[in-house]
Amino acid sequence: MVLVLISVILIIILVFQSISLGKKNHEIGKTSPNDRSEKVEGTKYYWKFWRNIVSDFTEGVLFVDEVTANRYIYGYRIDIIALHNKIVRFEFSEVDPYAIRDMGCIYSQRKLLSFCNKKLYWLLKQQFEHEFYAPLNESELFADCIVYGDNCGMAPIDPPERIKIDSFVNTHSSDSLLDWLQSTNTEMQMYAVDGLLQLKQKGIALNYLERKLIRKILSKKGTVYTCFGCIYNSEKIVRIKESFKNLD
Repeated sequence: MVLVLISVILIIILVFQSISLGKKNHEIGKTSPNDRSEKVEGTKYYWKFWRNIVSDFTEGVLFVDEVTANRYIYGYRIDIIALHNKIVRFEFSEVDPYAIRDMGCIYSQRKLLSFCNKKLYWLLKQQFEHEFYAPLNESELFADCIVYGDNCGMAPIDPPERIKIDSFVNTHSSDSLLDWLQSTNTEMQMYAVDGLLQLKQKGIALNYLERKLIRKILSKKGTVYTCFGCIYNSEKIVRIKESFKNLD
């Protein structure tokens, strides 16, 4: 993972240097008063999540905010899938800065750079289907708007996924919960684990496949995006596992 992070940092530096060079060129040419020629004073970054998808394949979403001398903030987003020290898929986008972005999940995004190792990406798809008995859903990769938790926000409400899981539990819909166990998104998988363990507490026995997938999901390393009240945070999967009861 260290080598992967170093690779990401090098890519960030190269891209930022390219962007900075473009700013200087615009400044020299004086093409427009709106060009980004401000001096950069600082850069902030944080991982929204970094975790296993399957086996040794990891997925992460990194946000970077560039603060200029006049206090303007430029936001960037990096989506990455890695296998050990190899980058499988990479996307670099310009997004709204954190002051706007963190108010919700509706924010602008403009892709600046992308890369995909097709051979390793194919291997990821094969490995996912082998481990979760379902095809990998590419639309659920890098899904940073799904949050695991309940009673979220200043006026506490449950996330849409929590409401759906509660409905599945109330109707004893084990098939729907199994579909979520086989989701490509880890937050959705956590909701499914929660729902099935609630059914277990109600006396509904889990079958072999459900138990196997629950063990695999809870053995993942990394973080999920969580909320509780006004606190939104990246929480370690092992900590969430500790909160579950009736695992045996």
